[in-house]
Amino acid sequence: MTTRTMQNLISAMKAEAFESAEFMRFAAAARLHNNDSMAALFDEAADVDRCRHFAREAEFAHLAGSEDENLTAAVEATIRQMAKYDEFIRQARTDGDEAAVGLLEKVRHEKLTQLVAFRAALKGGVDEKNSVPPAPICQLADQRNELYR
Repeated sequence: MTTRTMQNLISAMKAEAFESAEFMRFAAAARLHNNDSMAALFDEAADVDRCRHFAREAEFAHLAGSEDENLTAAVEATIRQMAKYDEFIRQARTDGDEAAVGLLEKVRHEKLTQLVAFRAALKGGVDEKNSVPPAPICQLADQRNELYR
């Protein structure tokens, strides 16, 4: 696969992931307004973007590898994200956007927590028998958003 095609696949996957997340937020907002049919429409669109489009593109691009390769990629990506958040925080502080600084610092802290977990897993620190099963994505997102209000 050419470099350009791989870059285009990565761009497409980023767009699908963002749209899926955006549609999940739209669905959550519709549920807040007791509009279940609108929520279902947005949930379905999010699922298609995430489970069909993104998944197919990721498979084609061989996005996932072995567990160690995936954990190493996750560590590297999280470090890059944290560096971006450091810059975003600095710029928001320079601009006097203290509310944004608070939000970005909370997100960066969560990224640090993820980084620690990824590194521990890479060193063999994950115990599947004692891990907590994940809650539905939208439920987790709604709960986490409570932190930022």
